[in-house]
Amino acid sequence: VLPYYAPRACHAAWDEFTVSSSSAPSRASLQRPARRRTQQRARQSRQPRATQQHKRAPSRAAAAARRRRHPSTMRFTADLAVHAAQRMNPLGEREVILRGYKIAAIENTGTLKDQFDVVDLSDNEIVRVGNFAPARRLTTLLLHNNRVSTIDANLGDQLPSLETLMLCHNRLESLTQLAGLKSCTKLQHLSCGGNPIKRLEHYRSFIIATVPSLKTLDFKKIKAAEREKASQLFPEDGPSTADLTQVSATADAAQPPPPPPRSGGPPAALANLTAEQ
Repeated sequence: VLPYYAPRACHAAWDEFTVSSSSAPSRASLQRPARRRTQQRARQSRQPRATQQHKRAPSRAAAAARRRRHPSTMRFTADLAVHAAQRMNPLGEREVILRGYKIAAIENTGTLKDQFDVVDLSDNEIVRVGNFAPARRLTTLLLHNNRVSTIDANLGDQLPSLETLMLCHNRLESLTQLAGLKSCTKLQHLSCGGNPIKRLEHYRSFIIATVPSLKTLDFKKIKAAEREKASQLFPEDGPSTADLTQVSATADAAQPPPPPPRSGGPPAALANLTAEQ
C-alpha cells in the first residue's frame, strides 16, 4: 500500500501496469512457434524416405565406386602377409593361414621371407599353382577349394622342399594338367579328391609314373603292384599307349549298400529276455 503522500508514484505504477498488460503476446502469437516446430518435424520425417528412394536406384558411378571399395577378389600383398594369422601346428611346424581372402593369383610371396613350413591358401580363387618366390623351407602347400587348373612346370625349382600338396576340390579335368608335378622330386603326399580327373581310367597310374617319389595318393598308400602297372603303361624310355581321356568304368559306381532293414521283432539274442531284463 502506497502512502498518501505519494500520489504521483501510485499513478506511475498504474501506468506501468497497464502498458505491460497491453504489450503481452496474444494466444495466436504463442501458437506460431509450436506450428513451426510441427512443420519442421514433418519435413524431417519426409527426408529419410526421399534418401531411401534415392538409394534404391544408385547411379553407375556409385556402383563402380562400391566395387572398388569391396572388390570380388584380393591381391596377395605385403600387408596381407603381415596381418595373416600364424600358428605352430600340432606337428611343430610354423604355419601361415591365408584362407578365405579371395586371392586370385599367387604373387609377392617373397613377403613371407621363407619363414614358414606350411602355407594354407585354401578357400580362395587361385587358378595357377606357381609364381612362388624361392622358398626352401616350405614343405606343405594347402590349396583346397580353389579354381586350380594349371601347375607350373618349374614348381619344383620354386619349392625344392615340397613334400605335401593338397589340391582337393579344384578344376583339374585333364591328366596333362598335372605334368608340372614332375619337377617336384621330393613330393611324397598328394591329394586331388573332388576333381574331375578322378573319373579317368589311368588317373593313379599316370600320377605314380609322373612323380615316382610319391608315397600316398588321395590318402591311400601306393602299392608295389600299382608302381609296376604305372611303369608298364607310362614307360620312361618310350611313348605311352594309354588313353588319357578314357573314363573309368567304376567312376560312377553306386555307393556302398545300406545296412539291412530291421525286422519287426527283437534280435534272436534278446528273444528270451523279459521286459524287466
